[in-house]
Amino acid sequence: EPQQVEEAAGTSAEFYRMDTDISNISQKGGETGASISAEVTAVEAEEQSANAAEDKPLPWWKKRKEEAAQQPRTRLGEGRCVGLVIEWRGHMGWIQPLTKINHDQAKRHRGRIYLAVNDIVVASGADEDEGEQEKKDDKEGENDAKEKTKTRLEPAPIKEGQVVDFFVYLDGEGLGAEECRKRTVLRLTLPHAEATRVLKDNPQWSEYLTDSEYYPAFEREHGVLLRKYAWPLPFAVLELWSHPEELVAAAIKLATPADAGDCDVRLLLPEDDLAKAEELPSAKVSGHIVVPRPLPCRSLLLQTNKDDCAQAIRTFLKLMASPSQGNSS
Repeated sequence: EPQQVEEAAGTSAEFYRMDTDISNISQKGGETGASISAEVTAVEAEEQSANAAEDKPLPWWKKRKEEAAQQPRTRLGEGRCVGLVIEWRGHMGWIQPLTKINHDQAKRHRGRIYLAVNDIVVASGADEDEGEQEKKDDKEGENDAKEKTKTRLEPAPIKEGQVVDFFVYLDGEGLGAEECRKRTVLRLTLPHAEATRVLKDNPQWSEYLTDSEYYPAFEREHGVLLRKYAWPLPFAVLELWSHPEELVAAAIKLATPADAGDCDVRLLLPEDDLAKAEELPSAKVSGHIVVPRPLPCRSLLLQTNKDDCAQAIRTFLKLMASPSQGNSS
């Protein structure tokens, strides 16, 4: 009997050790399972995070661009409108129209017109030398099409305060500007009596064109935005925005009476560009500054026949578009 008791005790001890080992194995298995489960949960969390990142809403301007690209455009009217760039972000901006747009969407976006960088084009004749070089480099067929695409995708820089003209289109997001062209500026002076004689139409005002009034009728007749400043000076300061040939014709018309054979045009020459006047030997530059602000300017007088005057104004515009000697870079 004692021997049977010892054998039974040994058997119980073996069972105890076996139960303990199984318990340990189960515990370790549970820990291993928990570890695997945690890893799976972490992987699922990463996947959910990645999906959430993919589902993150796009910035409004990217969303608008994608949506607008999927919707057809409809051009409104056949004529160009003129406006002022009041906001520019490098890839897009907003234009404040200075001509009336008759459409039920015209008041959307606070009356502003959307402009994308790809809708900016270089005006024909804006840079004659560059245009001649393009003609030499152009090839027929695909090469010609590529050059046109390149010109469209690499537009001249634009900035806030720039006057532009454009066609208006309609898409799902409202009104936008396409084939948008920068305009060049030309400033001149007239005696007050002469300015009153030639500017008979009713002017308008804009909160974005401070200290001045502009004349929509002159834009309709000549394709030139005419702005007259209200500065207390002994003469009237006029600012013309258009393309070179239109500027030449407008300047001569404003400064030369209809029955006069010769021109008497007084352009404003910025003080920083004084050295450029040497390229115009027939011009007479005033010995002092005539407009002190916001940009100090002298008067450049052209007194000659209309043909020579027109050529001198063309040269003046090219000189003003070129970098100054002190800023050749």
